[in-house]
Amino acid sequence: MQARVAIKTQNKAASFGIKWHQEPDSFDLRLSGVLGIPVAHIYGDETRVVIEIPKEGSFEADSASNLLKQYTGLILPIESMRYWVRGNPAPDIPYQYFDKTLHQSGWQIDYLRYEGDDPVKMRLTRPELNILLVVKSWR
Repeated sequence: MQARVAIKTQNKAASFGIKWHQEPDSFDLRLSGVLGIPVAHIYGDETRVVIEIPKEGSFEADSASNLLKQYTGLILPIESMRYWVRGNPAPDIPYQYFDKTLHQSGWQIDYLRYEGDDPVKMRLTRPELNILLVVKSWR
């Protein structure tokens, strides 16, 4: 998936490009800023996750979301987003789904636009955070 994401908190706003390649047991996620400048490269599998930050180095942990928050300050629920971007709830976690809105893990995911069966615009919100994701293309 290639997409743009805008993240807004009460104090900050930022926007990024995302290139996300997902396999059943591994993923590769690249975030880029203005003019396509790399911000972070996160990749991993079921046993480890690595984040590479330009000019800072590589760091490893067991959670992509925690690594991203720790080293960039960004909050993205990466582990669940792999399902949410396809319009599905994350498995084994209670959820509610009603009228194109999914509630799961403290998040509200509003599916704003589809192309065919694929969601292409969605808003993810929590009380302190608003994320707008617009998919440019699926592969």
